[in-house]
Amino acid sequence: MPWFASVHLTFLDQISSVSKSCYYQIRQLRCIRPYIDTKTASTIAISIVHSRLDYCNSLYHNLPKSQVTRLQQIHNSLARAVVKAPKSSDITSIRRSLHWLNITERIEYKLLSLTYKVLTTTQPSYLHNLITVQPPHSTRSSCLESTPCFPQSTTQNHSNSASPSSFECHFFHQFHRLTTFIIHHSNVLHVLSIFTVYMYVCYV
Repeated sequence: MPWFASVHLTFLDQISSVSKSCYYQIRQLRCIRPYIDTKTASTIAISIVHSRLDYCNSLYHNLPKSQVTRLQQIHNSLARAVVKAPKSSDITSIRRSLHWLNITERIEYKLLSLTYKVLTTTQPSYLHNLITVQPPHSTRSSCLESTPCFPQSTTQNHSNSASPSSFECHFFHQFHRLTTFIIHHSNVLHVLSIFTVYMYVCYV
């Protein structure tokens, strides 16, 4: 999938490209919707969400609300297409019935899972090199009492240039949302399922 970014990293061109592609696919889904069941329609819609809206969506963190709203409108249209609901229907209840997180929550989920992977697998290296985790002073302390920090050279280089959407800025917030069990758990798929339930309970 092509990726577009403006010189000011507003992703206007990228979001416009995603919108054009998604609305075309939504129209196609609506054409075939009378001939397929809800489960099949939901599977098609989820594949569109994963391949279009979720693609590199961690970069959408702290984008202007107007841009996130455009992505949310796509997501809402997909949800309505799945359940064959009119545009005037309550989208919150539709998303709840489908067990879908909204766009902002999906971005948070991606950041949370990315933080977990960086902490447990040290990959991707270009993100792991940005942070270190100091162990707790007490052996009885939990890993939640560990302190994330950035290498001194990185902090000096980026102290004046780090944007609110940078990995360094949101890492602290995501780090403290991880429990001792999750950080030390080796089954990545199980942890991601825990994240999904956690986000759903918190926001839906």
